[in-house]
Formats: sequence, structure tokens, C-alpha cells
Amino acid sequence: MIDVKEHFYDDDPNKGHPDCRTRLKDASYFFLGNGLISAAVQLSPSGEGSPMGLLIMDPDKLQKKREALSFDPASGLGDTMIEVVFNGDQTNSPHGSEISAGWKEVDFIPAVYVEWSNSQIKVTEFFFCPDLHSASLARIIKIKNLANKKLGPIQVRTGILEDKKSVSLEPSVDEHEIYFIYELDKKKEKVNIKNVSSILIDPLASESWKKKTQAEFKHPLLNHYFVSSRNQLPAVISRSGTADAGIWQYNREWVRDHSMMVMGLLLTGHHEQARSMLLRLITDFVSSDGDTVDSSERRHPDEIELDQNGELLWVLWNYMLWTNDRSLAEKYWTKIEKVADFPLKDIFRHSPSGLLINRRDYWERHQLHGIEAGME
Repeated sequence: MIDVKEHFYDDDPNKGHPDCRTRLKDASYFFLGNGLISAAVQLSPSGEGSPMGLLIMDPDKLQKKREALSFDPASGLGDTMIEVVFNGDQTNSPHGSEISAGWKEVDFIPAVYVEWSNSQIKVTEFFFCPDLHSASLARIIKIKNLANKKLGPIQVRTGILEDKKSVSLEPSVDEHEIYFIYELDKKKEKVNIKNVSSILIDPLASESWKKKTQAEFKHPLLNHYFVSSRNQLPAVISRSGTADAGIWQYNREWVRDHSMMVMGLLLTGHHEQARSMLLRLITDFVSSDGDTVDSSERRHPDEIELDQNGELLWVLWNYMLWTNDRSLAEKYWTKIEKVADFPLKDIFRHSPSGLLINRRDYWERHQLHGIEAGME
């Protein structure tokens, strides 16, 4: 039978900096991405991890949290926070209980805002992908002087691993704006951070997001769920359709899980991403005889998740209904027929009833239930 250990997180959270943990107490994550770069803003108000952190990743690589390109083994995500330094020694940085965060829009593009303040300054940051064609993330930092005096000289520091940036500001200005761009190198193995004079927003990115599904409900929590799903689902899926079935956890892929992602992309208006992911499922995740991949593997007949075939057919049907695009079905119809026929093979038939059966989905659960019943 299937080795259940493959479904468990195998990274020891007690080793290394606390930021490597995926279950930090009271932590929140905001995901951003354009298919070429993926990022997450982490907030950890309990003090267990860094109060705020920025994870930057290559969306085509399924990796653990500690393997993010902005994660430092010694300091975790601590260096990705900003430090505002007055007179060379008075350092101001965010503390967990002071930080607020949420979703905003910058020219219709989803942006994560983070805000914190003390008696002297108020800091508001915005993170977003300014275009659809480069592996880059923009960071805008606004610093407002709340003191009744000039503050300075002022320096703002932040970094990624060994790459630290320091920007000097004039003390006489009441409000400052600073701009950083984080870019993956050509091999997508390193992040380069640049201090720039402004952020150029691609009108095509704004127009693309403007056309995404809009919905508003009477319940604030439902609105939050919808906006969070629309903004974040495409952020964790690469341009090629690669996605982790459980971010930082499984490092594996499933036809079932990915079919559900495709459905979410359709409902939220991300039709191009839905097509890319669906194309990858059909071409790379279905064998020549119609078997489907789960946890990135082909299984023995006893271990096959037969429901995946139905999930794939169902989402393909919905894709055609929502987009009126039949090209995938037409081009791969022979393989799609095999997806439909595969679960109906005699090997999966329970002869007395005619129903479908295999050990993974039915027999093993029945046996486990019998054992548990015997223990009561």
C-alpha cells in the first residue's frame, strides 16, 4: 500500500530560525506573484518569528519554506524588514503588535499593504508585481514624520540574504517615498534588490487585473475570502502551471488538487492561467492509457485515486463553458476518452455490485473502520 509518510511534512521545525516554521503562532501570509516570481508577506505578531518578513520564490520549484530565496539560515526573514535609523543610532523597526496589513490596489493591481507607527514616524509599505512579463516584485515604502521636529539624518535599511541596501534621506521633508525592486536572476537562483527612483507599472498588468471577476457580498468575511482567493490563487501557480498542492508542505502535485485550482481560476477570471494549468494536466499528468498522477507519481492499481479522472473531466467541461474554448478538448480528445474509460476497467469493478473499488479508496478504509470498531 501507499507509504503515508510521503504526505507528511518532513522538515524539522525545531532546526534553524523560527521563521522556517509553517505554523507560527497567529501568523498571517499574503501571497503575490505573476507566474514568473512568487512572494509572500509574513506577519508574526506573537513574537515567535520575525514580526514581518518577505519570502521570495521561484514558482516553478516546489520547495520548503526555509528554501525561499530570501530566507537566511541565521536571521530567517528578519533582514527583509526595514529599519529606519535616526542620527546613526536610533533604530525603528516594526513590532508584531503594532503592525496592520491587508489588501489594496495599485492601478487595479493587487497590493499587500503593511503599516506600523510609533511616536515619531508612520510607515506604510506596498508590495505588488508591477508587470506580467518579468520576475520582479515592487516595494514602496512611505515614511511620514509624526514628530514636531526635524528627524535626521535618516537612513532606511533592508536586505535579502547578504544583499543589504541603505538609503539616506533628507531630514527636512515631512514625508518620504522609497522604491525597491526585487528581481530573480536569469537562472532564478538568486534575488537582486535595487533601489530605484520610481516604480513603472505596466498598463497591460493593470488592464488584465481590471478585467478579473468582481463580486461584493453583504457579509464582510465573505468579501475577504473572495478577494483573497482572487488575488492569491494565481500567485502560487507558475506560468507553466506548476503548483504545490500544499505550499511549503507537500512539494508534490495532484490532478485532483490542481483541477480544483483550475476551477478557482475560472471563477475568478484568470482564464489564461486556467488554460495553462489544464493543458499541463492533460499533457503531463495523464498516461497513455488514461491513468492520472497523484502526489507526482503513477500508482499501482490498488492505490490509484479514481476520482481524479472525474475531477479532470469535470473541470475541462467547466473550462469550455466559461471560456467557449474547445481547442484543448479537440486536440486531446483521444486522451480525454481514455481518461473517461480508465476507471471503468474490470480491475476496478466489484463484481457482485458493479461498483468501482480499489484498496486505497474503499477496502483500506473499510478495514480501518473495522479495526477501530473492534477497539471500542
